[in-house]
Amino acid sequence: MQKMIWFLIACLATAASAGAKTTLTWIDYHRGQDAYDRVLANYFKQYSLKHPEIEIKRRTVVFADFRSEIINAAALNSVPDIVLIDNPDHQAMADIGAFADITDKIQNWAYKDLYFKGPWMTTIFKGRNYGIPLFSSATVLWYNEELLKKAGITQPPRTWNELRAAAAKLTTNNQYGLAFSAIQSEEGTFTFLPFLWSAGSDVDRIGNQASVKALTFFRDLVVKDGSVSIGVAGWGQTEVKDIWLQGQAAMMINGPWQLRNIEAAHPEWTWDIVPIPKDKESVSILGGENFAFGKDGNVAEAWKLVQWLTEPERLKELIRSTGNIPNREDLADDPEWTEDHIARTFLEAVRTARSRAYGPNYLGISGIISKMLRDVLTNFETPEEAANQARANLRPLLENNGS
Repeated sequence: MQKMIWFLIACLATAASAGAKTTLTWIDYHRGQDAYDRVLANYFKQYSLKHPEIEIKRRTVVFADFRSEIINAAALNSVPDIVLIDNPDHQAMADIGAFADITDKIQNWAYKDLYFKGPWMTTIFKGRNYGIPLFSSATVLWYNEELLKKAGITQPPRTWNELRAAAAKLTTNNQYGLAFSAIQSEEGTFTFLPFLWSAGSDVDRIGNQASVKALTFFRDLVVKDGSVSIGVAGWGQTEVKDIWLQGQAAMMINGPWQLRNIEAAHPEWTWDIVPIPKDKESVSILGGENFAFGKDGNVAEAWKLVQWLTEPERLKELIRSTGNIPNREDLADDPEWTEDHIARTFLEAVRTARSRAYGPNYLGISGIISKMLRDVLTNFETPEEAANQARANLRPLLENNGS
């Protein structure tokens, strides 16, 4: 009898063990994106059917709260197993110990050498790898073809001089020539950095002649020419898109995340895109997201799931569902992006875009840059004064960067 009892207990323990599941927690900020939600839910279902011992629980947080959510979780050693992180925040979160070092895990991974340089660099901190890129974006110049034709402009602008001349020519009582985001936030910095780089400067050289030239270019568009509304100092990228769709601006600087909204709006006029006009070179800025892994989570199982998700066909569907752009050579050759002019233009922008991999102090760096731009546009300071003040404010952040 006693042997029978122990046998039953052993059987029950075995059954309980067999039925136990490992829960992987996932966090992102993609709320209300139906196509992405459907693709991700379907993948989670497929993976759990293939691996019945794994359960995946996804949670979403609004973007404005996401950074603080991860910081708080890091302090409590409770960062979710898988985090979709905005790429400029990746190094800062690695610095505070939120993410696991996966350098050793990716050494023999088949796809690690296929990523574009810019996206890959955003996952590196102090020479170690703390994640992998998911999808990317970059800004370009959008233009209303009919308004350009009406103004007698036969080719979209390719240089700063051409952009300024076209913006002036396109400005009327009812419309501005150009719109962009210059709000005092990351969106304003996102607009300005490509122009800073194009002039031949960089964050650590703000205050030099090239940085003053970039600021002067923006000031002249708004203050001197009046071809850009002073309202840009308060506009985010969504407002810029709306202004452009309403025909109140002939051109705008924006990214591929606007494609679905613009296509859904069915504008009565035709439009197109070109690379951001250049001073010394045409350069765009890298946006997008990366996979990261909670340092105290189930890194081994989370890495298996991410490897499965980033197989080419699955990754392609994830990217398509968000309207973003691939950042890997194996997908860059896919007809999905090579045979469509708009997608191909964005792809080439992503391929050469520069990242905001300025180390763990980037949030403060970005705030100083966007304030510098806003102060120039609202005419509080000259470009020289604003650049010199920004240089002084940036110095301690750059000196203590730790990257």
